[in-house]
Amino acid sequence: MDAEHLHGSVNEFRFNFSRLFVIFGGGGSGGKGNIPHPDNIDKALTFLNITFRADNGAPLLTVGPATNLPQGRTVESFQFNDNFTLTIGRHQMKMGIDIRRLRNAVPFLPNVNGSFTFSTAQRLADNNPNFLTVALGPASLKYNETDQFYFFQDDWRIRPNLTLNLGIRYENTGQPMNLLNEITVARERDPQRAFWRQDLPLEARIVPRVPTDNNNWAPRFGFVYTPRWGKWLFGEDKTVIRGGYGIAYDPAFYNLMLNISTSSPLVFLTSVANFPVPDPVPTGDKVRDAAVRAGVIRFNTFDPRFFARTVPALDFRQPYVQQWSLGVQRELFRENVLEIRYVGNHQVGQFQTVNFNPFIGNLVRGFGPVRYVDPADNQVKTLTFPGFPQILPRGVTPLTCTDNPATADNEALCDGRLFPSGVARVRINGASASHNGLQLRLDGRVRQQWTYTVSYTWSHTIDNSSEVFNFDTGNSVTVAQNPLNITRAERGNSGFDARHLFAASWIWDLPFRRDQRGFLGRLIGGWQFNGIVRIQSGQWFTPVQQQLINPYEDQPFVQPFIGRSHLRPFNGNPAAPIDRVGIADVDACVFYRLAVCGTSAGVPILRSSPTGFWLLNDLNRGVFTPVTPNDVRVIVNGPGAAQRFGTPFGTLGRNVFQGDRFEGVDLSIFKNTRVTERVSIQYRLNLFNAFNHPFFGIPNSIFVEQAGRTYFNFQENDGGRRTIEMALKIIF
Repeated sequence: MDAEHLHGSVNEFRFNFSRLFVIFGGGGSGGKGNIPHPDNIDKALTFLNITFRADNGAPLLTVGPATNLPQGRTVESFQFNDNFTLTIGRHQMKMGIDIRRLRNAVPFLPNVNGSFTFSTAQRLADNNPNFLTVALGPASLKYNETDQFYFFQDDWRIRPNLTLNLGIRYENTGQPMNLLNEITVARERDPQRAFWRQDLPLEARIVPRVPTDNNNWAPRFGFVYTPRWGKWLFGEDKTVIRGGYGIAYDPAFYNLMLNISTSSPLVFLTSVANFPVPDPVPTGDKVRDAAVRAGVIRFNTFDPRFFARTVPALDFRQPYVQQWSLGVQRELFRENVLEIRYVGNHQVGQFQTVNFNPFIGNLVRGFGPVRYVDPADNQVKTLTFPGFPQILPRGVTPLTCTDNPATADNEALCDGRLFPSGVARVRINGASASHNGLQLRLDGRVRQQWTYTVSYTWSHTIDNSSEVFNFDTGNSVTVAQNPLNITRAERGNSGFDARHLFAASWIWDLPFRRDQRGFLGRLIGGWQFNGIVRIQSGQWFTPVQQQLINPYEDQPFVQPFIGRSHLRPFNGNPAAPIDRVGIADVDACVFYRLAVCGTSAGVPILRSSPTGFWLLNDLNRGVFTPVTPNDVRVIVNGPGAAQRFGTPFGTLGRNVFQGDRFEGVDLSIFKNTRVTERVSIQYRLNLFNAFNHPFFGIPNSIFVEQAGRTYFNFQENDGGRRTIEMALKIIF
């Protein structure tokens, strides 16, 4: 599910309650108060959930399971399947039908039972939480789905050494997501059950209906050819050339629908400050009833478009992939085969998340003034930052919106946005990818004792989004940094690109006393030595940073989509050390307020650099070292750097760095002892990561310190350890 995991226990329970504060996420605001987006709320589903947060926003203590529980899926499946084969001359024709009726029951609605957040132990003792978060909506979904698959294929043996495979397939998996449309339409047409303002058009109060994808035709073509000429090269029936092309479709997976089902307009999600625990046993029904009685949840009052929304695009459809391959397989000598193959694909209309209604006001207007202390005369001065209207597409302008006091909605939420509504996350078919690879493979047997496989693959995958759900770091950062350029500016190495992959495996039946005759044969015979070796290039990732701003005096150029923002840094010198980071003097002292800069009467002191930049690595040690962009690998993205580079969007490409290379060896030793003709005993010794080689994965790539983690330190996890496993098995 697209939700937080269960909260863990506290690593260190030493803190000062007086210094705790609650960070409750950003997101949109449905009414005059704050109504966070579901992705910004600590998930906890229980009769009472308690959350403490530290100054850096990390949860220190949570009591109770996560609010995304219970969740799961129960499916009743009814299937009719039949295949038919007909051979006429050189044609072997196959056709088939597969129809499935699925009846699904899915319990899932985060915060349906409410969660409470406390900032101090005294507030906990007084049953006086800082916040209550509660959701009202369908806690369980039941939907039916009919899947239909039909195919026809003709294997045409044109000649004894040439066969063509010609086929076509049709798929239709319906559109189960439209259940959400049906629920909201039925509810909003009934004034007694409707959630939202009845004076709004129905289209504004419902989950949009998306068309069923009815044109999923998938042609297939392939051939198998054995050359009967050039025996000096191809041998005598020792070479096979294969190739093919096909289209395959991917139905929408259920997490997309379930993620949409947890937000407006299907769900009324709200939070309220200082809401007391309503009952000694505050089960979900009591919490929701108390919220309704107190007016926290109000009907026929709000416009769902000013709540944080997640909806599908109106043309939402199934993505597809075009696949092709061409390979040559050659028998080198008895029982040993070498294969060389080229494979490729083109992925079209993959699922992508977009910030549909971004805040771009400051891109045009700029912001300021921002106060700072000039150490030259110790006077408070101001900085004003102009916008970047030139980077906006022609005709794109931010709205100017003000709150209407006559309504409960906060219409000012659309100020600086593209459309007259609040934050909106939309799932679209906007991602595309291409993959090209060269594969080498050698399979064989030696003396009926040793079976082996050795393979090597070089490949390259390029896309503009590798994941539809949003996570914190690395290649899982899904929402484009520039919401108005989600394709070209995001195109880069795929997060799943594995440039080099070597793999080898073997099974070796040791030759001595294999027949296990007599006592000595049973004692020393029956040994088998097996192994798997895999070496793979590191995973690609993108260094990102949280957009920290002066919380008292300004806004960023681009407001975070949800409670945090993942900006990319600016490119420095690609030849500089990978962990060497620069930061503009204005950003270091005025916006990030690094402690080394100092303050005067609460106003940050600007320590100007002769080059305009400081080395962030040294600032973290309390040392001012001036650098130029040529001295560092990346530069922190902040308002000061944005002015120097002429754009608020980082120029570092997506997925330009690689994590640690994976090198793994697994070994096993088997001893098979035959007791009788029908009974044997097998002893197994398995060594996973046999040589104890650590794998560190992706390092921390967020500039801002996170719970003691440092930037680009590959060794902040243990890398894994060798695992030894033994087993005894009786086979009869």
